[in-house]
Amino acid sequence: MKISYRREMKHNYMIVEPKESDWCSYECRMLEVNAVEGILEFKLNQTDGQPRFYYEISSKQPLARLLENQKLREVQLRRLILSLIQVLDRMERYLLPEGSILLDPEYVYIEPETFSVWLCLIPGRKALFSEDFGKLLEYLLGKVDHQDKDGVVLAYGLFQESRRENYGMRDILRLLERGGQNNEECRLEKPDEKRILKRSEEQSETGTAAAEGVPSVREEGSQGERNYLGSRKTQNSREKLERAKSKTMFWGLWEAIRELWGKLIQLREVPGRKRQAEQEKSPVQVSWENMFGSEEYEDSKDDEDSEGILKENRQKTEIPAFDGTKEPEEGRDTVLLTDLGTEESKNLHRLCSLDGESEDIVLSYYPFIIGKQENLVDYILQKETVSRLHLKIEQIEEEYFIQDLNSTNGTSVAGRMLENNEAARLHPGDEVCIARYRYRFE
Repeated sequence: MKISYRREMKHNYMIVEPKESDWCSYECRMLEVNAVEGILEFKLNQTDGQPRFYYEISSKQPLARLLENQKLREVQLRRLILSLIQVLDRMERYLLPEGSILLDPEYVYIEPETFSVWLCLIPGRKALFSEDFGKLLEYLLGKVDHQDKDGVVLAYGLFQESRRENYGMRDILRLLERGGQNNEECRLEKPDEKRILKRSEEQSETGTAAAEGVPSVREEGSQGERNYLGSRKTQNSREKLERAKSKTMFWGLWEAIRELWGKLIQLREVPGRKRQAEQEKSPVQVSWENMFGSEEYEDSKDDEDSEGILKENRQKTEIPAFDGTKEPEEGRDTVLLTDLGTEESKNLHRLCSLDGESEDIVLSYYPFIIGKQENLVDYILQKETVSRLHLKIEQIEEEYFIQDLNSTNGTSVAGRMLENNEAARLHPGDEVCIARYRYRFE
């Protein structure tokens, strides 16, 4: 499967060229006719007998890119998983298979403001959804903010649940419900639980669901008119026991994680402090003469030893005067921040405004992202035509590169418009156009 990108007017597309695919299949026709919210807009194009799938990705960002420079919080994780389950629920209405979804973080697209998900559904793709979803949860576990206790517990619980055999979306939903019922920020349009129960337990619990008071899909009529949780007439005592056990288990897991984290912090001590601590703990080495020698020998040496120790300490602690004739030794003297900032600022690259409408953009570190989405970019360029994440500038060894981040109005370098997600070499003196705002790289 080959994936490329293309910009056409004000639209950005991700193009997938499958190796083998029934491009006239039911999935293709269904995606072309219906716009399924949460599924990237689909268009089929055939060139020389080779089918190409076009997916609209304008103004959306890959999950991997969003998590490059930020950690995942509990609220964001909850929104992400709930949104994904919501998309699965809509797919069920159109009989679209779960295994056709591409769950690689590079191709899972996110709305930066709401953290809602947009998935790439490839017609004809056959994969085991449970395995792909487990890999995604493992990736998210490594990106969660370790300072967020609730986020760590939720991410670890989801990951552990995905490793169980025959787990279903009902189990994932139970974990999401805990701790999120009173969180206003986590409330989305929730998917139909009964449809999810049918998908995850259609073979084993068909009769049990009816016995517990969960109506079937046929009895309820239109699936789009039902709410996510629906009122349950009875609550099984077994469910209550399982929830109590799970709650106890997760708090135990959290205590183990916190203890392990404390040990990791201790292992990352500053080397100097670690050596000092070892010296304080190590016993004092006393020579055999001082330990077993005669009293006369000890008395005769007391004055000499004390005077010698004082002299040695004075030599160690004495600070030589600096007369300005020689440079301070490296690592011995502290450089003032004001001097360092003044000296380094002369060597920093910047984007100098050529229009007079904007200020210069100082590139103080790399990678450096420019856009108008607060908390996700390094420089906020509040212009209507600028995308939320517009471009990124990177330094690789002594060379500089600029990459368009799937922006709507594009980025041009030296008069050439970049394709979406394309990276190009950036030379001093090159003119950079961010939407319609002109800069010069210096």
